[in-house]
Amino acid sequence: MGGQKRFREIYLTTPDLYFERTKLVFYVIDIQNKERIDDSLEYLKRLLAIYRYLHEKPFISIFFHKFDPDLSYNLKYDIPPIKEKIEKLFSHYTEFHYNFFYTSIYNPPSIYVGIASTLSEIFPVMSILDILLKDFAELHGFDGLLIMDSTGMLIGQFIRGEQESLVEETYSAFKEAKNIEKNPFDNIVLRKNIADPPGGEIVVQQIFLPHNDGFIFYWKKEDTQIDLSEYMLSEITKTLNPWLYNLLS
Repeated sequence: MGGQKRFREIYLTTPDLYFERTKLVFYVIDIQNKERIDDSLEYLKRLLAIYRYLHEKPFISIFFHKFDPDLSYNLKYDIPPIKEKIEKLFSHYTEFHYNFFYTSIYNPPSIYVGIASTLSEIFPVMSILDILLKDFAELHGFDGLLIMDSTGMLIGQFIRGEQESLVEETYSAFKEAKNIEKNPFDNIVLRKNIADPPGGEIVVQQIFLPHNDGFIFYWKKEDTQIDLSEYMLSEITKTLNPWLYNLLS
């Protein structure tokens, strides 16, 4: 609900029409447009006041957008002062929960992760999926387990430690897996060695989701081939399927 100033004024002067029953807010700040940063922060302030007036408490994800890879070194010095202003603003609106993401169209995983992480705040099933993936990964010694649908939407994930580069490698493996002709007698569609960082191997398993197919990505950082028995493959799908159908049906 942004855009030109005249449209923003319409939204702000008729809040009952546009802002009631809000559960999530994705607030996108163009960090390359420095002349508009203060306007954006002022708009955020007015939004918070409106939500307080309406007794709404949506979860708010703030995307520092256009954090493009080739500009990230310079931009990372611009963001802390902006972030500090936002945190100071939220100190006057303590009823709201919020988080930050650095996003760019030139780094699609940054957007998908931001969206998936935010959705998990209001969809408990997504949080349960993350817990199940964590338990399964720890039981079998994986360093990462991720699930995507056929569009590349990240549905659930567990990654040991902060491994943004693993998410990027996973999307690379996803693109390859999408283009491989599936073998009906083998649901392992791809094995991919990845360079440091993060290193190791990713194995991609095809799974069947409501309305479309999907993939599970297994990652081990050690330079040893991942051994997935038929029992293990069936065990994880049997564990996850009820929750996946609950979420996606």
